[in-house]
Formats: sequence, structure tokens, C-alpha cells
Amino acid sequence: MKITSETREWLLAAPEPYIRYNAQQLCAPETADASLLDDDPMVAGTVAAIRTWRENAVTRHDKPDLFFHQLAMLADLGVTTATTGVADLVEELLSNFAEDGTFPIPIMIPKVFGGTDETTHDWVICDLPVTVYALLRMGVDDPRLDRAVARIEGLVGEEFYPCCGSIPKFNGPGPRGGLCPYANLLVARALSVSPAARGGVAAKRAAEALLGLWPLRKEKKPFLFAMGTDFRKLKFPMVWYNLLHVVSALGPIDGVPEDPRFRELAALLEEKLDESGRATAESIYMVYKTHEWSNKKAPSRLMTILVQRALSGANA
Repeated sequence: MKITSETREWLLAAPEPYIRYNAQQLCAPETADASLLDDDPMVAGTVAAIRTWRENAVTRHDKPDLFFHQLAMLADLGVTTATTGVADLVEELLSNFAEDGTFPIPIMIPKVFGGTDETTHDWVICDLPVTVYALLRMGVDDPRLDRAVARIEGLVGEEFYPCCGSIPKFNGPGPRGGLCPYANLLVARALSVSPAARGGVAAKRAAEALLGLWPLRKEKKPFLFAMGTDFRKLKFPMVWYNLLHVVSALGPIDGVPEDPRFRELAALLEEKLDESGRATAESIYMVYKTHEWSNKKAPSRLMTILVQRALSGANA
């Protein structure tokens, strides 16, 4: 992990309050001022957008502006229940958890994937762990969330997490019962922020499922989730299956940082930094095209922070 004093000063001078706060967290945590998040228009706008989460059915899980991806993005930016406007939103979300630890949402699964082509209130492995991750990352401590973590842990198979959900015939684009890299990534990320779960069998099994694909990347390419050129591109928010997402998710899991396969992934991520320790986005989501971290022609403060943070976790 390399970062110059000039880059530190550059990060701390970020004009965006939310980026400046994250820069403080990285470079001078003793000075970090969480109130910067209270006054940030991007944070406030995203919180407002999440409040409409019941109004639109989820039809595909790779859309970055789905409410659970927006919630996870805020969590990645350091937003907590102490941030203005977040506490009541979190309580509303917690009230939606079922007694069995699941989080049903308006969702439309096509018949080709085992659904009905109609909107129902259900959950699948591509959404439940994202909501759980975000709330845990925000520091929420609640029995309803504990039940959700236990529910996720209980879904693990003998070797990995398969496609699953409350829709009886649901199955993703891969082979039925097969390894879904995306599902295992989302589960690993959720369990990695739970001190009680990050050392458990489920977290380690999800991590191993992903790490096991790395040495076989040229010969085993799960549908939609190969570890090729697109996988290596820096992109935020961490919605889909890519290098930054994988390293960020797996780094906190017990035993993973010492794994040679993970070390190779972390080394690839470190190569994204220039000689000053700065990172530049290599792919963007058009819905966020005007944001600081969506410029592919110049280093991004937030992307630099995210890469440096992921490498710090990998080296912890």
C-alpha cells in the first residue's frame, strides 16, 4: 500500500463533505468529523431515495440504484444511524424483517428463473445479504438483525452458497444447485462485518468458494461471473462482481488475508494505484456519471480511498 504526503493532503482537501470525511477516516482518523455527512447533499438525496423502496418492484439485481445497493453505498461511505435522517429509516427497514430473519421486498422474478412474471413480496440470495450488510456496517445492533445473520448462515451448502430464496422454483442464470459467485460474494460481505460470523463456517465457505475460482479463472468461467477484464475494472458503488468488491468483502474474514490466492487478488488491486497512491475509475454506472468517482480520465479521491481501505483490510 503506497500513498504520498501530497496525496494525503489532496484527499483531505476534498470539496465534497462525504469524501472529506472518508479521507479523514483513512488519513487522520482522530480528526474525523462525522457531522460532515449530515450536511452532504448526496447523502441526504440518497436517504430520500431509499425511503421510496416499497414503490418499485425489483426486476434485476444489477441496477445500482436499487434501494439495498443505495443503502450499502451509504454504509460504505460511513453513514450510520447517527447521521441526520437515517435512524428512522433504519427502524422502518428493521420492521420489515420477518420472524425467520428474511427481508421480503417487492420483486418480480421471470418464469424463466422460476418466478411468475408477477410482483410478489419475497426475497432471494441476491438481495437479503445486501440489506443485512448495510445495516451491520452502519453499526445497527438489533435482535432482528441477529436473526437475519443466523438465517443467512443457515442457507450455506456443503461447499458454497447456491441460488436460493423464498420462491420455491427460483434459480439464477447458472445451473440449478451450482455455485453462484455473486451470491457467495454478497454473503461473504454481509458476514464479514459481523464479529461473531466472520470466523464461522458459513463465512469461510463463501470465501473459499470465491478464492477457489481464482486459480481456475481461465478454464472455469461461471455464467456472468468470469474473472477476466471486466472483473478487474475499478468501479463504485460495489454492486456487482469485481475485484474491488471481492477484496473488500473477503479481507475481514478470518484467515483469508494469509491465503496466497487472496494475496494475488490484493496485489492486482494494488497495481491499480499510481506512483502517488491514487486510483482512477475504470468503469462507471451511468446513474452516477456526474459524481466525483465516475471520471475515467483522472484520479478520483473516493476511488483512491476505497482502494487504499481495501488494501489496508487485506494487510491487517
